[in-house]
Amino acid sequence: VKNSPSVETITEFEDIHFCVHDPVVSAENVKHPRLREATSALDALRGADVLMILTPWAEYKAVEVDKIARAMRNNVLIDPYKVIDQSAAAAAGLEYHTLGVAANLSQANR
Repeated sequence: VKNSPSVETITEFEDIHFCVHDPVVSAENVKHPRLREATSALDALRGADVLMILTPWAEYKAVEVDKIARAMRNNVLIDPYKVIDQSAAAAAGLEYHTLGVAANLSQANR
């Protein structure tokens, strides 16, 4: 967890509620007043406004994009590691953001 970009990102936003998941590393050492650790990737994003994929685990590539979209309250996906296929995200109605690629602003009503 030391020097993790995900931990640095989370700690920058003290007023935001975070639900986190990592298949390998526990969040018990992350100091944040509004942090909850989920038991699965889908559990972490239930009712979420934004999904940030900040660790490129293979497990996250296996999650069906339609299930991601249905579980979320809003449709913003921030994926700097390009874990999720941009075309699949757009087809599922997700507003996909990654590094070095123009944003796909979905027209889906959510």
